[in-house]
Amino acid sequence: MKALFVSHLEERCGVGQFGRHIAKTLVDSDEEVEWQAIICNDPTPFMQVYQLFKPDVVVYNHHPATMPWYYKGIVEKPAVGIIHESTWVSDGSPMLQAFDYIIHPDPTFPEVSTPVPLFRTPRLLYEWDTQPSPYDIPTFGSFGFGFLNKVYVELIKMIEAEFDEAIIRLHIPFARYGDNNGEQALAQARMCRETVSKPGIQLEITHDYMRTNDLLQWLADNWMNCFMYTENRGRGLSSTTDYALSVDRPIAINNSYQFRHLTNTTPSIMMEDLSLREIMDNGVTPLLPLKEAYSAKNFIKCYNDMIKTILED
Repeated sequence: MKALFVSHLEERCGVGQFGRHIAKTLVDSDEEVEWQAIICNDPTPFMQVYQLFKPDVVVYNHHPATMPWYYKGIVEKPAVGIIHESTWVSDGSPMLQAFDYIIHPDPTFPEVSTPVPLFRTPRLLYEWDTQPSPYDIPTFGSFGFGFLNKVYVELIKMIEAEFDEAIIRLHIPFARYGDNNGEQALAQARMCRETVSKPGIQLEITHDYMRTNDLLQWLADNWMNCFMYTENRGRGLSSTTDYALSVDRPIAINNSYQFRHLTNTTPSIMMEDLSLREIMDNGVTPLLPLKEAYSAKNFIKCYNDMIKTILED
């Protein structure tokens, strides 16, 4: 059994980062399914790899903005499309008409009726060996693009309400799609600087894009990583917490639809349920079942089982 995974080149993009990690994980695996990957921005290199590799199934890490060259029937083998937004998983969505099978990368997504078979897959974490934090006072980190659904200002207010002395580290790179010039990221940074009111609160903001290992180290250096979004009903899961779960640091989230796969931990990691200090004191214990469920081993097995099911269909 042979399967080809296809994604696009842009790194300053959540969909692109997601695809690169999956591609490397599958290609490096040594299982029943032989995986190959192509990272490209046009169909020419894709067709070259397809003709040489001769896969039985092709999986596309698809988004209309990042893979405009794709169309159903571009090759004869079954087409599997990763669907990144929950609103696309509906009978009337044109996204569903573009593929023979679809993947929703949300293991908690409810059973729905779709015109093509739907697979739910776990998240995929990174391998990382976390060392002690270099900071000697409470240090909170948060990262993501500068879109207005990220309420960094409210996070700062929450930290200031509980702590008189702390470091708040925000990493807000420019998004290739939607904020290429960084106007939203810079506006977010400006609002954050205007929000800090306590003299003991230090605010550090960076914008340079970090490669994966640098970002994981940045997260591991914090005492706790916090993520606060607007409700975002209908959106797909946020990938930011995939990185944060990969390092052994406590995580705090708010009740946003994009964190729905993290809302049932015991004890809770939700800011609506516990204070930041309480979540920090509980450590990584609430995260351990998630780290197991979203391990590379489970992810690879899920994808390989999917390919076997498709070929037996």
